Amino acid sequence: MPDWKQRLIGELRRDKKKTIVLAVLLIAVLFVGVRLLRRSGTPAGAIAASWGEDLPATEASNLAAALPGPGRVSPAYISERDAYIKEISHDISRDIFAFQTALYPPVEVPKPQPDAGHVVARDAGPPRPSIEDIVRRQSRALTLQSTIESDSPIAVINGEVLKIGEKIKGFALLEVHCHNCVLEKDGVKVRLEVP
Repeated sequence: MPDWKQRLIGELRRDKKKTIVLAVLLIAVLFVGVRLLRRSGTPAGAIAASWGEDLPATEASNLAAALPGPGRVSPAYISERDAYIKEISHDISRDIFAFQTALYPPVEVPKPQPDAGHVVARDAGPPRPSIEDIVRRQSRALTLQSTIESDSPIAVINGEVLKIGEKIKGFALLEVHCHNCVLEKDGVKVRLEVP
């Protein structure tokens, strides 16, 4: 017997994970056991005796199973409940799942009458951007890096050296000034500044 205890203690000290798992399982088993002992502590006869009545054994056991604890429901309440249930009409006069047309009358949708002078406007959706807006958005992709004013002015845009009249991404170079230039596309002029 002492050899068994020493082996168990040695095993628990050596493997910490096993020790923790066994401890948690032991606590869970104790908790469930205590709960079961508490629940089974009120037999059916004790409930019937606490009300001062002699109930048949089957009715007392059914009552004990239904109650959370002794003395919570009185026999007067049970007799009142039974009397109420007996008074209720158990006849079903209609199908509760049938659709009731009286509650939901059909709705007629009026049809539009064709009118000779009436033109139906169609939703055109969001307004289309103008050409000027489109060109200005496209010009944001261009960066003026440098300008040289001389007899033949030069602008450096997106790393490309351009002379007057040359194009980049559809934009034609019109004018070159100190620190800015003017480009044109589709009749829209755009000014680029050196950052």
